[in-house]
Amino acid sequence: MKINELHYSPFERGVKDLNSKDLECLRDVSEGWHIEYKREIPNPKTIAKSVSSFANTYGGWIFYGIGQRSDADPVAESFPGIDDADCEKKISSIKEAVKFHVSPSPFFEVFKIDGPNNIIGLGENRSIIGIFVPRSNTAPHIHSSGVIFSRVSDLSDPRPLNDRYLIDELFKRQEMLSEWYKRWQDRDPVFSNAEQEKCYFRFMLIADLSREKNDWRELNLSDLKKTLTKKDKKMPSIKFDAFYVSPSGFIAQQQGGG
Repeated sequence: MKINELHYSPFERGVKDLNSKDLECLRDVSEGWHIEYKREIPNPKTIAKSVSSFANTYGGWIFYGIGQRSDADPVAESFPGIDDADCEKKISSIKEAVKFHVSPSPFFEVFKIDGPNNIIGLGENRSIIGIFVPRSNTAPHIHSSGVIFSRVSDLSDPRPLNDRYLIDELFKRQEMLSEWYKRWQDRDPVFSNAEQEKCYFRFMLIADLSREKNDWRELNLSDLKKTLTKKDKKMPSIKFDAFYVSPSGFIAQQQGGG
């Protein structure tokens, strides 16, 4: 299990690398703030209700084809799964449910984990359908019923959000992100006296905050240098010849001119 500053995940690896063995850890993970279990796929409005509530709160994971032990102990216990023959149609219906019943539509990823896995009881030709929903920076996401839903502690069902302060905080999310970008844009790098008289070029590499893994943290100076010095006849590039790391990111300079 990992919890970072962006997203919670019960798994040690990303969505695209998951297999049925990874599901075994869910036997120790309770439904609540970040997790929802359903044996069957519900109606479109209920799907949209869950997705919007996770996006509006702290993000989370929805699993279809998993039954919980009990209300008192809501960990994953049974893994009946969904018939493989129906999965493609079900995944399409999930995407349409969010598209037509949530505004604005949040980012989410739908994935399928195939059986068999005898340890958890997931049979052959059966699969678990999951949805990863990150905490959204474009909140609030409003359900087609006109209600803003949120996750509340260990209550598995989304609840209408009627606290004016919390609603205002949702609206501030995008404003805060835009303000951060503006401050970066208005802040000049630290230059020497000689460099201050020269023109300079800056660009921002925006992290994909929607992903459940912080892949952007793996960017290093060597990779950046290779990217900026790569020769491409179709796309002329600036001839950078000096690269270094600063407290605010990477800096590439053109010292030789030309």
